[in-house]
Amino acid sequence: MLAFLYRGVVPIGRTAVSKTDGWGFESLRPCHLPRLQRGFRVCDRLKLFKRVAFMSANIESQSGAKDTLLWGVVFIILIASVVANSFYSELPVAIRAAGVVVALGVAALLAYQTRKGKSSVAFAKESRLEMRKVVWPNRQEAIQTTLIVLAVTALVGLFLFLLDGLLVWLVNLVTGV
Repeated sequence: MLAFLYRGVVPIGRTAVSKTDGWGFESLRPCHLPRLQRGFRVCDRLKLFKRVAFMSANIESQSGAKDTLLWGVVFIILIASVVANSFYSELPVAIRAAGVVVALGVAALLAYQTRKGKSSVAFAKESRLEMRKVVWPNRQEAIQTTLIVLAVTALVGLFLFLLDGLLVWLVNLVTGV
């Protein structure tokens, strides 16, 4: 987006071959002003950078206010479903459960509209994709591993039992009880 403001920035998916990314020995630390290019003066670049940063901050504050409002509505719906469930306790459980499920669905749809909601759904999709890549053990490997865990647990339990008995015997021997 602001690639002309910075030099030596590696695009996503590629790695630099050196610390300076082919720009010689000039320092690429962010505290240095970028070299002039394409007829832009440094002051023009800084003004443009400030304007773009202000615009993105303004958009973030607008979406932040919207997200806050949506989260407030989500929590109100959830609290209302709990209160309604206890208030209408004389109704059959199936009807109350259906009402709670509908309220949860509406709350989930509203939560999805927020930035955190969309990122959570994206994370869940990526997690599901990663779970498909896992090589799961077959039945025989699972049984063998389970038996090994049980055997080691039993041995450690027996060791701790014997160690506890030894320590009790030593304490009784020292204290004379």
